[in-house]
Formats: sequence, C-alpha cells, structure tokens
Amino acid sequence: MARNQTRTKTRGVVLVDDVRQSPVDRDLAKTTRRLLFALLLVVALVVALVYWRAAASRDQSVALGFAPGSSSTSAESGGMPVGSAG
Repeated sequence: MARNQTRTKTRGVVLVDDVRQSPVDRDLAKTTRRLLFALLLVVALVVALVYWRAAASRDQSVALGFAPGSSSTSAESGGMPVGSAG
C-alpha cells in the first residue's frame, strides 16, 4: 500500500482513495510534532528534577543517623560505642 493511498474494505470490495496533502497540512503536522516533542521533553525534565531532588533529600536525611545538632562522639548520636568491634 502506497503512503499516499488509503484502503477501505466494504462488503467484499476494497476501495482505494488517494490522500492528498497541501503544504499547510504538512506544516501543521510538523508544528504538531515539534510541540509534542517539546512537551515530552519538559515532562521528562520535570520528572528527572523531582527524582533528583527526592534522591538528594533522602541522602541528606539518612546520611549518618546522627541527631541534628549533636556531635558524632556524643552518646545520643546513635553511633557505635567506643571499643565495639562490629
């Protein structure tokens, strides 16, 4: 089947119609493709940014397990006691 023809099957008969496009139709299709690509790109960037920010905030909140404002040597820090082997 040629790209510029469409086929329609009816009761045992196949109708073949020529499809004609004007320059306006081609330009409109090109503009639509460009807009859809730009929209897809923006959505992908937003998803990547949200993922990156979520991963960055998750890394900071679980980094060492220390309470905010405490040092790593204090007893409340949640770190391992001095002298433990494991």
